[in-house]
Amino acid sequence: LLLIGGGVGIPPMAAAARWAAQAGRPAVAILGARTARHLAGAREVAASGIRVITVTDDGSAGERGTVLGPLERLLPAAEPIGEVWACGPEPMLVAVKERCTAAGVPCFVSVERFMACGFGACLGCTVPRAGGGYLKVCQDGPVFPAEEVVLGGF
Repeated sequence: LLLIGGGVGIPPMAAAARWAAQAGRPAVAILGARTARHLAGAREVAASGIRVITVTDDGSAGERGTVLGPLERLLPAAEPIGEVWACGPEPMLVAVKERCTAAGVPCFVSVERFMACGFGACLGCTVPRAGGGYLKVCQDGPVFPAEEVVLGGF
């Protein structure tokens, strides 16, 4: 299992990391942010005991760059990843989805949308469904198999 958290998508990965550790599921987390100061939740992910790779745009913590550098190194690794869970800014999710699709690795993305009603009546939180139609983030998500959603309308 490969967990990828970017910016505000890092804290949700703490629960996923704890689950993986408790379930005995091998996992690695790639956590990225603009600066070390923006790595909120990274300590909680590391406290789970799984391997953590940290990247920052400015190199102030971990590697300099984005989550895509470590992702590209890990995708073709001899040890199969199994699947990728990603949470973060939509441009990051688009890039992660593209790389996972190219590598044939299942990917799940946590999509963020503003929600007005929270129960599907207003349709304010929709995301385009691959093949047509829309999915409601409040009811159908917020986590989707990456191939089911059309991302990039940011």
